[in-house]
Amino acid sequence: HTERLGASPAPNGDYAETGRRLLERGDGDALITRIAELAEGVAAAAMARDAAMVDLHAVERERELLQDELQQVYAEHARRMDATRELVEEARDAVAAETTPQRRARAQASLDQRDSAAANAASTRVTAADVAALMFDPHDA
Repeated sequence: HTERLGASPAPNGDYAETGRRLLERGDGDALITRIAELAEGVAAAAMARDAAMVDLHAVERERELLQDELQQVYAEHARRMDATRELVEEARDAVAAETTPQRRARAQASLDQRDSAAANAASTRVTAADVAALMFDPHDA
């Protein structure tokens, strides 16, 4: 913009030097215009920074909500896994208590079915890596 006003910026981009040259030439209008342009640039940068901060705060709030939700899911999963483990233990006890081979075979088949269900539930377990991924804080990067 200073080129338009007839004053090229100092070779090192020093705005103070540019301003001194405008003053030496007695070109106060050009200096005032240059100051106004710089002020507009500073104001635009401040507005962009403020908008980015608002976005960052929104992202942080969303991350916190997701962390809470994940913790609830993890707690529910742990509760279900405990209940499944208890059922399997009860079924094993029932198999051991059966006296005839035929009843023991039926009880073992039931136990195998419950073990399979427990294995399927375990395969969907929320891992520590899942928790860590949602707990990533952009400020730490």
